[in-house]
Amino acid sequence: MAARGTSAGGALAGLSALVLFGCLDTRTLEPLPLVWLETNGGQAGASDGPQAGFPGDVGAGSGGTDAQNRGGTGGSASKGGSGGTSGTGGTSGSGGTSGTDASGSGKGGAGSGGSAGHATGGSPDGDCLDLDSNEVPDCQETLVKNGSFDTSAKSWIVDDSAVTQSWDHRDADDQSSSGSLVVTNKEAGDVDGFAMVGTQQCLPVDEQGAYRFVAQLYISSGQGDGNGGVNLWFFNLPDCQGSILNATTKLQVMTDTWQMVYAQPVTPMGARSVAVRLVVSKPYRSPKFSVSFDNVLFAKG
Repeated sequence: MAARGTSAGGALAGLSALVLFGCLDTRTLEPLPLVWLETNGGQAGASDGPQAGFPGDVGAGSGGTDAQNRGGTGGSASKGGSGGTSGTGGTSGSGGTSGTDASGSGKGGAGSGGSAGHATGGSPDGDCLDLDSNEVPDCQETLVKNGSFDTSAKSWIVDDSAVTQSWDHRDADDQSSSGSLVVTNKEAGDVDGFAMVGTQQCLPVDEQGAYRFVAQLYISSGQGDGNGGVNLWFFNLPDCQGSILNATTKLQVMTDTWQMVYAQPVTPMGARSVAVRLVVSKPYRSPKFSVSFDNVLFAKG
């Protein structure tokens, strides 16, 4: 049976043969520890207010805002600092409460409300995941669009008719205001082997650059054989055109729990673009197989 392709500019047709019949590293990975970066205001800020979205040190000035744009508590200096910008987009928050100056004889100004946060900010409760544990919120460094699937499946393009995708309210962090992306592999045939299909975004890359690709996924039990994971195709031309120079695939098989899957590729010489893919693999003879994805990070370094 002919291997399936993708619809990215017509350049990916037949490329799934790389993952169906090539030698892939499909070992199950031990998940990285789940790390959260607190982005709430609330403690007293530094003399000019805290850095955007992070608690200030106890001392002078007013607090910053959290990821929901709430003003932090005023400090103990003669004047309040302005609120920091938040981690998640939203309306401006209220100012912090006034602080008392060092002599105890007056009050500092109230901290001003935070500005609307970054459009790809973290969870609505004021936390932003740091799945790669590098102490930088993933929402501030990921290069993909709509990696947290807060409201839709926009910006992700399925390979072809053998795969479907849909937005689901289930969220890896149990946030009622966010969700996940369900990718379903419907490939079928009376042949041996596994079919791998998925959904993707195409991004520019630097040749011989180090990158990190991390995502959370959930596989429901009772579907038969299958797995889900991440897949990268590096191209020698922009916009995922031309020839594939290298491919990286990492898969997970655990069921009924949110887990992480990750890759740390170095782009090959001559690479100009990459297809960042969320993939589902199953035997051709098996029924359809679905995997939920959330919190996708693709970043340099």
